[in-house]
Parts: sequence; structure tokens; C-alpha cells
Amino acid sequence: MAPVQVAGHHDGGAPPPRMRGAAVVRLRRLVSLQAPGCLSPVRIGSNAGAARPAVKGSLMKALPVEPSNVPVAIGSRIRAARQSQRLTIEQVADATGLTKGFLSRVERDLTSPSVSSLVTLCQVLSISIGELFAAPETHHTKNGEGPRISLGGEGIVERLLTARSERRVQIIQAVIEPRGRGESELYAVDCDVDVLHVINGSIRLILTNEEFELEAGDTVTFPGREPHTWINPTDSPVEVLWVLVPAASR
Repeated sequence: MAPVQVAGHHDGGAPPPRMRGAAVVRLRRLVSLQAPGCLSPVRIGSNAGAARPAVKGSLMKALPVEPSNVPVAIGSRIRAARQSQRLTIEQVADATGLTKGFLSRVERDLTSPSVSSLVTLCQVLSISIGELFAAPETHHTKNGEGPRISLGGEGIVERLLTARSERRVQIIQAVIEPRGRGESELYAVDCDVDVLHVINGSIRLILTNEEFELEAGDTVTFPGREPHTWINPTDSPVEVLWVLVPAASR
């Protein structure tokens, strides 16, 4: 059996070892799960272009799908995985048997690796093939449409800007009325890091042993479990962002 390779591309390295038939079938099933309009079909085997025999006794018809020549841009993800492992292109080249020049072109999305080379590359970088093609989880909150929440205080409207399910970080937009204030007693939030950034207006942040008079553009970072409170001492509204890392448990 010939090595598995994407048509029209050459890796610049030594040919990969021969693969057993079952492994090729599994790879073929894996790479065929592609997003429409994103990844060109991968041909495996020397008879990839041959017509498939009809399946007798089946009433199902294959839907016509327009093939796409637009490749998935995975180069930046491969580069990020390499850098997270603190590996140089030369080290990856030595481990995979691919040339540095070829790997550099792959990371810049100027060429595509064969399936077998991609499997080897993912093994070296300790990632799965699925991670390269998976769509990132995103959350879009339009201005003024974040869900209302309440962390306490008077004369304040708070909205959650990050997804409710996001546990790594939590961003809260707060609009504080003139003379609005936090809890009368110092309180703490169950997170590791607490960041207060002032967008408009002025606010006073009160910690256990110090106070900060903050203006628009100012930012204070302090331990999340540090007791604190705040007050808007002016006759104008204030808009601030609270950033909690990780998201507060309650």
C-alpha cells in the first residue's frame, strides 16, 4: 500500500512508514469529517479517483456536494502548539523527519501536510488532529444586552459580559449612579484576581489598608479575596469594568 498523502503536496522529508489497512480506513473516516467549504477532499490510495460501486437494495441517494478548494488555515494552530511546547522548528523537524523549510511553509499556510505527516506532527506536538480543525467557542455580547446580575451595593446596574458558562474569567460592566456605593462593610469575592478598570467618571476603591481615587482610564489589580468596597463620590454616573479570574463561584 502506498503512503497516505494529500494529492498535490510533498512533505520534503522521508516517506512515512507503511500503514496497516485498518489504520488507513480510520484516518480516511477522520479526515472526511470536514466543514463544508473549508477543506478539500483528501484522496487516499492509488485508486482514490475510481468510481464507487453502487449499493444494491438501497433507496438512499447521495446528495450532490460541490467540492471546495479552500483549505482550512491550521498553520497558526500548529505554530501555537509548537511554541506552547517550547520547541523550535528544527527540533520538530528532527522529531518528525520533515524539513525545516516545509514546516515553516505549513505554519504559514503556504502548503499542506499529508495525512500521515499530520498524524506524526500532532503526536510530536501532543495535540489531536481534531483540535486543529475544531471551531473555537465564542460568545458575543452586544452593548447593553448582557444579562443583569447583582453583586450588592446601591445605585448600581451590573451586566455580565462573558458567557454564564465561562469559568476561566468573568467580566462585569457596572454603571454606578451619582453617590452610588458598594456594601457598607468590606466584602470579598471568591476569585484569585480582581481587576477594576474605570471607563468613564471617578470612583473610590477602598481596601483594608488603603484607598484609591480612580479616574477614567485607571486600573487597579488586587487579590480577589481581599476585603474591599467602593463609592462614587461625585454627582456624575460612573462606568467601570470588573474582571474576575477565575469567575466568581457565586
